[in-house]
Amino acid sequence: MRNIAALFGAVAMTTAIAQADVTQTPGSKITVSQCTLKLASDPAVTTGVNAQGQPTSSESVTLGSSGSSSIRIGYTNDADLAAAEIDFALVGRTGTMTSVKDVGKIGAGADIKRDFKIQLDSFPLNPGATKCIVTKVLYADGTAWTNPNPPQ
Repeated sequence: MRNIAALFGAVAMTTAIAQADVTQTPGSKITVSQCTLKLASDPAVTTGVNAQGQPTSSESVTLGSSGSSSIRIGYTNDADLAAAEIDFALVGRTGTMTSVKDVGKIGAGADIKRDFKIQLDSFPLNPGATKCIVTKVLYADGTAWTNPNPPQ
């Protein structure tokens, strides 16, 4: 009976939320406080879920293209300058899966939380192995910082 309830929960589930690793990027002057994936999953292939309908960190979840996935990134601009653009890479165990840009005036010391739509199609995902890495910061005065060790 418990397995039937778990299966029903998995079939009814249309999204899964996974907190990704908040690994910091040295030198970027951006402190990442949140890196949360909201996954659009195809109920027919959501095999990596527990009885509560949450993805397990020890198994992979295969995503379908039947919905919209997003990532919420929370961060602080620790630089003395306003930023005009901050680029992030969403990195999994096999390398960079996608990237997003936050464009606009991001004041010095500003705490920001943004949701970015992402297209992940289908790939195996281990939520516990996912990270948000800063790859570039373009400041309002025209200067820039580029990650000297960008993820591949």
